Amino acid sequence: MQKILYHGNKQKQVPGNASIAKLESFFDCAATLMTRQLQQLLLHSIQDFTDLIVQPAVSSLSHAH
Repeated sequence: MQKILYHGNKQKQVPGNASIAKLESFFDCAATLMTRQLQQLLLHSIQDFTDLIVQPAVSSLSHAH
């Protein structure tokens, strides 16, 4: 993450220190995206674990071959 921000700052894609409000908004957005990604990872992990334990039923359509 630090590397991404460093390169973004060099390319003027990240707000500079001159605008604290914009910088705070940027980091709020980054935090929201990271939180969303972690939530999705957790949900997928729980679903995979549940599928492993429960062994989902195989549909009758897959036996038609």
